[in-house]
Amino acid sequence: MCRFTFPVSKPSDGPGVYISWVTIDDVSAEIVRAFPPRVMNFDTAFVNYGSAYLDAETFKAGATGRDWKSLPAAFLERHHDVLLSLDPALFAQLLPALLLALVQDAPEIDKLPYFVIPELRRPASAAEQPRFDAWAGALTSAQKSAVGHALELLLEDARGPERERLEAALNSYWQSGEG
Repeated sequence: MCRFTFPVSKPSDGPGVYISWVTIDDVSAEIVRAFPPRVMNFDTAFVNYGSAYLDAETFKAGATGRDWKSLPAAFLERHHDVLLSLDPALFAQLLPALLLALVQDAPEIDKLPYFVIPELRRPASAAEQPRFDAWAGALTSAQKSAVGHALELLLEDARGPERERLEAALNSYWQSGEG
């Protein structure tokens, strides 16, 4: 369980934000609520950034026509490096599937955190920020909050370099879910 600021329900003395214990199930449900499933089309997924992605065709074949909730963790793990090549608008469509796989600690997941978490860190260099800002800026406040809460939950048990990566991502943009 994770302890952070999260309006799980109204306190008896009125509305407001308060400290609560939140579980994996709470954060998973928040991700599902924040990102309604819709059929994805990855036909143009690699136009701007991914001309060198070697598994582009197998990724597109496996993801196009599905919603994010129907993508198995094994598929996400197999394509763990897709984020480096995916166009920003489609990254945001894939994000909830990635977050859910990480939060739920799917047994198939191995390399995925090493590729997802750095992409959730807003670059310090102004030259590198437009790509991040393109996809993160399109998220709703509820979606940004879900990302922040997922990072906070993952941070709870993280150690060493993993903890540093999560803290860097959280502090760069997602602190308190308010990107």
